[in-house]
Amino acid sequence: YKRGRKRRRQHPDRDAIRQTLTRLDLTSTRHTTINDRYALKLPVLTLTAVLGLAAVQGSAGRGTLLAAAYSLGMGLPFIAFAFGLTRLLRLAAFLRRHGAWVTRLGGLLLIAVGLALATGAWNAFITWLRVTVGPGQIGI
Repeated sequence: YKRGRKRRRQHPDRDAIRQTLTRLDLTSTRHTTINDRYALKLPVLTLTAVLGLAAVQGSAGRGTLLAAAYSLGMGLPFIAFAFGLTRLLRLAAFLRRHGAWVTRLGGLLLIAVGLALATGAWNAFITWLRVTVGPGQIGI
């Protein structure tokens, strides 16, 4: 306590987030690469395509629907990330603590897939998967 002011109690999750954000170097002076420039232009090009479709189709309702879908597509990943940040930090801490076991498990899975490919069991598994789940199609 400092002369009548109560000290604010810190939340453990907020402390972890603050420490993580403090570790990030947001003052980096590295030069922007070509890939970074294109990554920054991609949302603008997508918005241009959405607005172009809205203008060509001539319907204000369709344009509003396309713009709303674009906005949701841009914003929802950030909101989902914000809600899942503390869980993600806990998962990262768990994986860091148990890194040796995670590596061993990954190695065992790699060996299992290699043996399945060598013996032909992988093709049988893929065939079973296609029959059970379906071949999967991307409709464009």
